[in-house]
Amino acid sequence: MNTKRILKNTDTDYISILLLCLCVTAVFFVAWTFTGQWPWKSQAYNSYILQAQSWLEGRLDLGRDYPYLELAIFNNKYYVSFPPFPSYVMLPFVLVGWDSCDSIIAFAVSLLGAVYAFKILKHFDIESKTAIFFTLLLTVGSNWLMTAQNAWVWFSRSKYGFYIKSYGNILCFEKQNRSFTCILGMCGRLQTVPNIISACTSISDIQRTQSSQSRR
Repeated sequence: MNTKRILKNTDTDYISILLLCLCVTAVFFVAWTFTGQWPWKSQAYNSYILQAQSWLEGRLDLGRDYPYLELAIFNNKYYVSFPPFPSYVMLPFVLVGWDSCDSIIAFAVSLLGAVYAFKILKHFDIESKTAIFFTLLLTVGSNWLMTAQNAWVWFSRSKYGFYIKSYGNILCFEKQNRSFTCILGMCGRLQTVPNIISACTSISDIQRTQSSQSRR
């Protein structure tokens, strides 16, 4: 099966992706009007921002206790107890002084996750309108919405995990970019253990497929 033809973006796909992003953003906007968690505002539970700041100051620990956060304590030092991958993403933005970047990054990662979920459906040659409907059902029509429109530390793992797995599946379908898939797997390992299992499974599938094609 030639998947390259299916995965290749057409003008219609770009319009559909834009429409999908607008629909997701509209739902987010409604949620933000009730919660007040606008993407340009800093979040109260900003463990990853604090971790990135500590790294830039030359520390692995946070320097002090934050009673409202779930922290790990070792040798009277306080550490972020969640997987560190989001801190790597925020690091360059914190470096230039943007200490409230977690919200806008969370929004961008959520949109990317929805886009790649759409592309997975398009891989199976589903009509764009139907693919948009089922993508919206999968995202804003489920509990994904709660985690996606919120940049709190507890929900960041879910957002990044959804995006990494969706993008990893696209690379698997393309049966190429093996090196980049390995890098993506490393990112997944820094995010959650299940993600690295998923990524390694994708890499294994790619290798088996390419080996089978080469023998033919």
